[in-house]
Order: sequence, then C-alpha cells, then structure tokens
Amino acid sequence: EDRSRLQPIVGLRPGQMVAVAGEEATARFPVLADVFARDGLRAVVALALVVDDRPLGVLAMGFREPRALGADERQ
Repeated sequence: EDRSRLQPIVGLRPGQMVAVAGEEATARFPVLADVFARDGLRAVVALALVVDDRPLGVLAMGFREPRALGADERQ
C-alpha cells in the first residue's frame, strides 16, 4: 500500500491527537476516504508519536462503530 497517502495524518504536531467520527473523518482526511469505506471505519483516532522532540510516526486506530472519546481517554 502507498504510505504517502498517510502524509495528511503525519502533519500532526508533537503530542497532538485527532479524534473524528463519521463524515468529519472523511472531511479531515479525504485522501483516506476509500480506506475508511473499504474497511467500514466510522471513527478514527490519530496520535503523533515523538521521541526526543523528533517525530517518530503516528499511531492511528480505526473503529467500525461511531465513537467519541471522553476526557479520561484523551489524557
């Protein structure tokens, strides 16, 4: 799979997390709309991973059911 499609997510600032559901996920990451549709994803959480102030990557999780993260989950 072409990993360059993940560049919109990699643009997160260090320590930043994005949690979006439904059409907001497709609007935020339109380049991944076909992946969301193919895999039946209805919510996405992405967290920028940083080590010693250097970007290491992104941890992304997809959910097949709508999901809103509570304050405790965002900590």
